[in-house]
Amino acid sequence: MPTLVERLTHEGSVRFWTVLSGIATVLALLFSVALTVTGDGDPSETTASVPSETPSPKTGKPTKSPGAVKAATPTNAGAVEPAKESTPTSLPSASVVSTADPEPRELGDPLDSQGCGAFGWRNRGPATIAGVDYPSSLLAYCEEDADVVWMDFLVPIGATLLTGIAGIDDHSTKADGKATFSILDTSGDPLVRDRTLAYGESWSLSVPVDEVRRIRLQIQFKHEGSGGTTAGWAGMKFRR
Repeated sequence: MPTLVERLTHEGSVRFWTVLSGIATVLALLFSVALTVTGDGDPSETTASVPSETPSPKTGKPTKSPGAVKAATPTNAGAVEPAKESTPTSLPSASVVSTADPEPRELGDPLDSQGCGAFGWRNRGPATIAGVDYPSSLLAYCEEDADVVWMDFLVPIGATLLTGIAGIDDHSTKADGKATFSILDTSGDPLVRDRTLAYGESWSLSVPVDEVRRIRLQIQFKHEGSGGTTAGWAGMKFRR
């Protein structure tokens, strides 16, 4: 009597196993489709077939049939975003500030004056003081010892300094005389310390005038003997 194995391997049973193998293959494909439809919804994964094992009708050994597995699909996790171009910003332009002093102003016409005897203030013109030539000056000539001359001037609005040179003119008749130079306010108070100069000496002055409206330029002569001395102011200007 044939055994169960002989019956299963009988020629008539081959068809049975063939049909059974086909059914298993169909079931495996249906299972693969079901996994694809009912998966976890991850859009980065796709379904691929994986062979399933079914017994061979002839050898009885399992054979592989396509199944379904999930294969990872590359994502953009490692992608590098292009660098954003920076928009240049405009810097504020630096304002140009002029450092030049405003135009200095001459003394102008005197408001009042005092001379010495028949002499006194001369016409304005060039002068040479301590070997330096000046195109503009205000000179006085006196012959008597202790003669005093002066002139008053209006201080321009906004002026803060009075600058210039004081001394005895190199073309003076007497070379042994001296002169004391003073700059006063309207009350007769000095705006700066007096200077007494001999022939060949000069005083480069810079006097604050921002708190006064008028100034007095005064000279007192000191000499002995005959002849006279010429002294005065050169290059006098009001500055801001």
